[in-house]
Amino acid sequence: RYLEERITSGKSLLKNIQERHHTLYRIGQELVQRQRAFFSSAEGKLTPLTMKEVANAIHLHESTIV
Repeated sequence: RYLEERITSGKSLLKNIQERHHTLYRIGQELVQRQRAFFSSAEGKLTPLTMKEVANAIHLHESTIV
């Protein structure tokens, strides 16, 4: 019984890590897309951007972006 609980807990942890990885990837994609000028030229400037804007763009709650 103990081992079954540990295995279930481990699987849950791995699933949560995979979900966080996917979320970070989506955040990164959105940042690169919105800050394209900054990344593509030496004179590029960052565009002001809030966590709420990123969250809305990728359909997540703002607290997830932190």
